[in-house]
Amino acid sequence: MHTNKEVNKMSHTYIGTVAGLSFYEHGELGDESPMLLKLHGDFLVTDLYELPTIQEAQDITTDSAFDMWGE
Repeated sequence: MHTNKEVNKMSHTYIGTVAGLSFYEHGELGDESPMLLKLHGDFLVTDLYELPTIQEAQDITTDSAFDMWGE
């Protein structure tokens, strides 16, 4: 997962929440781009193209890259 300033400046479409994580579709690229995860006001680019299962979402929170944006 990664973030960048350009992605955070755009308006994105809310898709849904799984296991407390909110997922969005990219505002310009739509479903041609991986889904975005909003965390602490920042959008993170994931490698997902559809909403994760509950288990996949829980796995995201234990991913070492996720820890970079922790609490």
